[in-house]
Amino acid sequence: PFDGAAAGSSGLPIGPAVGVSDAAAADLAEGAAPQRDVWALLGLRVQRHARLITVLLALAAVPFALALKEFTYVEDLTPLMQTSHPATHAFIKLADTFGQDLTTPVKLLIMAPTQEDGTTLDITGNKAWSIATCHMLQSLAHNVTSALVAQGHNYTMEPRDFVGLMTFSGGCVAEGYNLGPIDIMPFLKLAAQFTMLGDVLTNQGHNATQVYAHCHEDLFSETGNAWMRTLREQLVG
Repeated sequence: PFDGAAAGSSGLPIGPAVGVSDAAAADLAEGAAPQRDVWALLGLRVQRHARLITVLLALAAVPFALALKEFTYVEDLTPLMQTSHPATHAFIKLADTFGQDLTTPVKLLIMAPTQEDGTTLDITGNKAWSIATCHMLQSLAHNVTSALVAQGHNYTMEPRDFVGLMTFSGGCVAEGYNLGPIDIMPFLKLAAQFTMLGDVLTNQGHNATQVYAHCHEDLFSETGNAWMRTLREQLVG
């Protein structure tokens, strides 16, 4: 090392020079270029092979995409909720207290048929349509029961499990319904009219209505799941 005074460009001394050993020089070199950690090295490798990584990720996503195509509906809101959240516990308690009909209602949307002139039938006060739809629901309950028994499930679905404008307690509203000596048909028709008033904004053509279907089993039990699947299959068939 040089022990004399260092001189500037003008030749004037600016102070003594500082000697630097080989070990200090190595330490300075390490500080100037720090070692990369694992994530930095991984990011570097991914950037270098970006095209290959993209292809591998796409191939890995194929099984999940095929599985998602099989999902056509969600039977309940609970699987989508956070397990430890207070709202989830409150929702489950509500279902246990009042039944699943409140938290997981099963509703069928029944559309009126299209007439020969291209217009849709107005179901308000249409006795023929009401009776035909009621008989269809009665047959549906019988078919669901037969299918469940064939699958090995001891479950009977009755016509009274359907509740709608055209059916009440298993009977057809348009055919009349007596509670002992009292004819309650006028009251049922009045209730139906109030129900239709609630659908004015969403169903101005009066060409559709909803029917509630009740299951006496837990919808998430083996029998409940079979009931749900069989009801859909019978409707499609």
